Amino acid sequence: MPRLTMRFVESLSFDPEKGKIQYYRDDQIQGFGLMVRERSMTYFAEKRVNGVSKRVMIGKHPLWSPEKARNDAMGMLAGMAQGQDPTKMRDIRRSSSLTLARAFAEYLESKELRLNTVLSYKRAINQSLAEWQTKPITSITRNMVEERFRELSSGSMKGTSGKANANATMKILRAVLNYASLKYEIDGEPLLASNPVSRLTQARSWHRLPKRQGVIPDHKLAGWARAVQNLGNPTARDYYFVLLFSGLRRNEAVRLEWKDIDLASKTLTVRAEINKGGHEYRQPLSTFLLDLFSRRHKSRSESEYVFPGYRGKGRYYGCFGTLKKLREESGCEFIIHDLRRTFLTMAERLDTPHYALKKLAGHSMRGDITAGYLVIDVERLREPMQKITDRFVELMELESLNTISHAAAAPASPSGCDTIPEYYLKLAESAAS
Repeated sequence: MPRLTMRFVESLSFDPEKGKIQYYRDDQIQGFGLMVRERSMTYFAEKRVNGVSKRVMIGKHPLWSPEKARNDAMGMLAGMAQGQDPTKMRDIRRSSSLTLARAFAEYLESKELRLNTVLSYKRAINQSLAEWQTKPITSITRNMVEERFRELSSGSMKGTSGKANANATMKILRAVLNYASLKYEIDGEPLLASNPVSRLTQARSWHRLPKRQGVIPDHKLAGWARAVQNLGNPTARDYYFVLLFSGLRRNEAVRLEWKDIDLASKTLTVRAEINKGGHEYRQPLSTFLLDLFSRRHKSRSESEYVFPGYRGKGRYYGCFGTLKKLREESGCEFIIHDLRRTFLTMAERLDTPHYALKKLAGHSMRGDITAGYLVIDVERLREPMQKITDRFVELMELESLNTISHAAAAPASPSGCDTIPEYYLKLAESAAS
């Protein structure tokens, strides 16, 4: 067999009669050769390692010249002569270049996670660790983890302390690194000698987070309602009212579709795929919510969402600027989940039965033996739902709220989405008399 030179290699052509692949081996460097296919020519090195024949591809011609391929082959063959397995070395090189983005994608593919869980994981990795996406996971150090944890704990644009986000982000990172380290272990040893997130445990840096207790106090409900009513965006305005008057979670409300609203039976369905607990539940619509959804339905666009996004595309995602404006105008430093707590707190204050309260909240009944014997349909919840609504409307000083809605908000929404239900105007008149 001749020496593999440029002249010899370029004189070769694929011959179907000789088979799908032809091999040409160099006559000077034993183990160095060229594999010729119909559409490519690839240099390779082959040798027995620990009694087993191993072949590793070097590169394709003409990106690799014969001389460059020969030099690379000599290095590989020398390592193989010392017992180094080239396939394992290749795995090591691949593992050392495994990026955080790729490891995270593989982690998600390996798990059966609920939609909301996946979205929260993606927010943590893609936002809090955005500039780490292209970094090999082997380059993430303990000091990097500690520094980023400190940065995330210094506060957020949403006005929160950032501590909950810091904890959540690093716990997700720890899980991803543990998964990748075991999946890409070399010779039975994990890819990472230790998870860099362990620094936070060793230093006792994890934040102890007290359970949030924030609600909209009674004396601030009127100011809060006026601030919401003054919003120029009817979608945002109705969205915030729905959160308070239904107690829905943020992700449940923004993902509501018109198929979930039954105006005839006056009910709202939260589908299993958008519910945090992964189960479907229904709520009765109070008069306030029925009127709100009826008006939105009459002026709806082609969007399937009850709260569509900009120009009817996609769904509404909320806006930090809107939340900030509401805080300033209402004088109430609330977060969105405080609206759900306010709803449930009001329900308890009005002596809503325990199991009816759990049903309104959409909480799971699993593990409760007594609950397994109870059949609580949506009609059982209608009376307590209406009582909660009526109390909110009373505290919001409806009469002055209606004046604001006509004076400030009506021009922004010709569809009439800014008006207060007639039922509550009569309620206010009867209360005044």
